[in-house]
Amino acid sequence: FEPDFGTATFLFLVCATMLVVAGARWSHFAAVGAFALPLMLAVAWTQFEHVSTRIAMLFQETEEVLQISRGHLALAAGGLGGEGIGRGVLKLGLVPEGRNDFVFAQIGEEWGLAGTAGVIVLFALFAVHGI
Repeated sequence: FEPDFGTATFLFLVCATMLVVAGARWSHFAAVGAFALPLMLAVAWTQFEHVSTRIAMLFQETEEVLQISRGHLALAAGGLGGEGIGRGVLKLGLVPEGRNDFVFAQIGEEWGLAGTAGVIVLFALFAVHGI
């Protein structure tokens, strides 16, 4: 009942992954993707206004993209080694919704590249063991 394009995309990716694990041919994905991907993008752009607004906001430097810009600042502030656990300052309200939407940016500021790489490795291990 909600205009939730993210869940539909996630379910599509889960189903595609299950088909790959089950032995589906890549040529079948290419054939379906050639038709489905442009159709899916057209539906997302025309039927879900919030999707087209978010895509357009990626190419603008306005206050609407404050969260994304501050998330990038938090990741950049962390550098290679990070500011240290509990020493990140952007979590004090400078990154909107940093405690739930932008947790990765907070990890990047405090733990640096090592921490963000660790999170990516853990998600990859989770995916590999799940498959």
